[in-house]
Amino acid sequence: MSAFVTSQSDAWESIAATPIEIRSVADRVLVKVRLEGVGRSSGLAVDRVTWNVFELRGAKVASGCVYGTEQEALIAIGAAS
Repeated sequence: MSAFVTSQSDAWESIAATPIEIRSVADRVLVKVRLEGVGRSSGLAVDRVTWNVFELRGAKVASGCVYGTEQEALIAIGAAS
């Protein structure tokens, strides 16, 4: 995951990820995030919401995945109703 985070500076002129909602679901943490940025080479602006699922071990993130919708994230962790 750290390689992914580090590589983001190459792709974006500017980027901001703002947590909108954080909640515990099953044994994971579900975070609704507003992502705003400008592509480094394209100059295109991005403004979208993503759903991030994190697995914690102790006080550290062990894994994380990003989904386009809340339903996709909930299905991925087996918590969809």
